[in-house]
Amino acid sequence: MNTSTILVASIWGATAGLLAIHTLANLLAMGFCLHGLLMTRWKRLVKKAAPGVVKYDTNLQLLLKVVFYALLFGGLLYSGDSFVGSELRFRYTGNAQLLFAAVAALAAFSRLNVLRKRSQIIWRMSHVPDYAERRKRTKLLKS
Repeated sequence: MNTSTILVASIWGATAGLLAIHTLANLLAMGFCLHGLLMTRWKRLVKKAAPGVVKYDTNLQLLLKVVFYALLFGGLLYSGDSFVGSELRFRYTGNAQLLFAAVAALAAFSRLNVLRKRSQIIWRMSHVPDYAERRKRTKLLKS
């Protein structure tokens, strides 16, 4: 294993780990948004004037944003993999594969706490009534 292979495996491993964990977090967030939409719909089917439900447009805007991010990070991961494979001739074999996996796992695990907090915020925005509106007002007041 030469220096260029070590360098490519390290840099691509860190980048791929971050892109993969962000893609998975956005897919999880899509599930949260869809669950919130279904819960809102179910409550409105049971009661026409259901109090304490999240607005459809809030959930749909959040879902659209999360789908865009998931597509973006997934596309970057796919195009990066094809670039590294074709242009830099990196193959996932032997010690290069171990180095790539170790660096990717380290990069992904370093972002788990931040992504856990982001997932909690998305859950609250899609399930807690008026949370998204209060959050938006607070951001507007701070800026």
